[in-house]
Amino acid sequence: MRGSGTADASKLVVEENRDRGAVYGLITRETGATPDSVGKARANQIAANSRAGVWVQDENGRWLKK
Repeated sequence: MRGSGTADASKLVVEENRDRGAVYGLITRETGATPDSVGKARANQIAANSRAGVWVQDENGRWLKK
C-alpha cells in the first residue's frame, strides 16, 4: 500500500502479505530458492506486467510511477 490507508486497507495488506509468504514458502521448498529471491522475482514480474501509470516499488522500497 502506498501512503496511509484505512484500517481495512491495512488489514488487507497484512493478510495478502501473509498469504504471499505462505505461497513463497511452498515455492522455496519445491525449488530450493530462497524466500528473498522468490519474492524479488515475483515483485519484478508484477511490475513488468503492470500498466503504464501504475505505482510500483523498486528493490529499495521507493515508489515509482511506471
